[in-house]
Formats: sequence, C-alpha cells, structure tokens
Amino acid sequence: MNTSFNELLTNLNLMGEAIPDYVEILSTVGMTAEAGTKLKEFKAELEKLDSEQEKLKTELKLKTEALEKKKDEAVKVYAEYKKLIKIKVDKGSWKAFGIADKK
Repeated sequence: MNTSFNELLTNLNLMGEAIPDYVEILSTVGMTAEAGTKLKEFKAELEKLDSEQEKLKTELKLKTEALEKKKDEAVKVYAEYKKLIKIKVDKGSWKAFGIADKK
C-alpha cells in the first residue's frame, strides 16, 4: 500500500466510520464494531504523532539556526583572539594556545 499520509488518514476515517454500518455482514469474517473504533484510534494517534513531529521539526530548525549563529560568532572571536596572540606572544609559545601556524 503506497498511499500518502493524508490518504491513509482519510482511509482510516472512512473505513472506521463504515464498519459499524456493515457489522452484520462483516461479523461473518470475525470483524466487530470494535474494528472501526480501532481504526479511529489509529487515526487519532497518527495525527497526534504527526503534530508532535512537526513541532520537533520546527524546534530543530530553530536550534540549528541558533547553533549556526553561535558558531559563526565563535569563529570570528577565535580568529580575532588568535591574531592578537600571534602579535603579542612568541612563536614558540603558540602551541600552548593550539595555534599550529608557522607565521
């Protein structure tokens, strides 16, 4: 079954609504009105999980943006400090600062 998420939700709802109306016929194959309820419960749970997932996607996007902004800021500050250290500290001591440059 290769259906979209929205199609699945629609199908679950339609089948869940129809089963109780046809329970007399479907009972011959062991299906009860509970089957319709179960499908509606699946639909509700899927919608809840989808909503939570969308919220998490938004939070992830915001965290990624914050991370990138902070990283860019750190790179600029690091470069500035590195430049100042290279001006004021003897080349032989650069390693103590994690600077591997030759000049």
